[in-house]
Amino acid sequence: MVVKTNGVGTPRAFTLIELLVVIAIIAILAAILFPVFAQARIQAHKAADMSNQKQLALGYIMYTQDYDESFPASIQSATRIGNVYFSPWDLVKGRKSDLWKNRYSIMGANVMEPYTKNSDIWQEPGMPLVEQFTPAFSPNFDPAVKEHDLSDTFNGYLGWLPVSSVPRPANVILLWSGNGKANFKGSGNSNPIPGSANDPASFPYRFTPCPLGGGASYFQGSIFGVYQNDVHVYSGGMNQAFVDGHVKYRKFGNSDDYDYNPYEMVPATGLTTNQYYGDDCGNAWPFRPDFDPSCHFIDFLNARCTNGS
Repeated sequence: MVVKTNGVGTPRAFTLIELLVVIAIIAILAAILFPVFAQARIQAHKAADMSNQKQLALGYIMYTQDYDESFPASIQSATRIGNVYFSPWDLVKGRKSDLWKNRYSIMGANVMEPYTKNSDIWQEPGMPLVEQFTPAFSPNFDPAVKEHDLSDTFNGYLGWLPVSSVPRPANVILLWSGNGKANFKGSGNSNPIPGSANDPASFPYRFTPCPLGGGASYFQGSIFGVYQNDVHVYSGGMNQAFVDGHVKYRKFGNSDDYDYNPYEMVPATGLTTNQYYGDDCGNAWPFRPDFDPSCHFIDFLNARCTNGS
């Protein structure tokens, strides 16, 4: 091997130009590889979340088999229209009576605990832990109780319904990443819930025709509790579990197909809005238990197709 010398027998050092070239090459390689590594990490989180949702969906199926083929509650009680719950049910100091147990234990991660045995699968892998409320409610948590941090959200339209009320289970959303890019400290929610949510008679959801008001109504993403209105959880989309138990990754913002993409592409600007299409009663179209993918949304609004509603 030939070693360059400085002419007097000692190896010469790298020149400044040579060092700068090496540094430039390393920087170029880093610029190429870092996004690849970041995308690989996102894909790993997405796969983990899909596995988690699959376990949750199977838990819901087992629950319905144990409880007369009906879904669990989506609100605290028929007379207390609260779609938020704390987990575990006795997490909050001062809310440990049977009254609060009856409200919180029938919802979401709490009612699924006997079937899943693991509250961690309700989380979005890789997403930050945030407060659901302002001001922060976590100072009211009992330090002796381990909190369950949650993100995946139960479709509240299904609350208390019999499974037979969902004619197309492969098309109706059971669970979704309703909190977006966040896990909520010690709490979860059911979303959406019926548009007339302040009326106890709205539960369980009823397939009543909505009086047509001359066009589609909209649901803002913030109404659904999507953290910062961001459903682009993983690579521009999210995982969703369906009533039949399968889980699918759905990408948003690349289509104006109202049936399959609850985000609307605005043709004039090409920008994605943060709105969900809903019927004229304020019920989000993609979450309705009677959702029929063969019936176009506009046709549905104008009563040009029959789908059980």
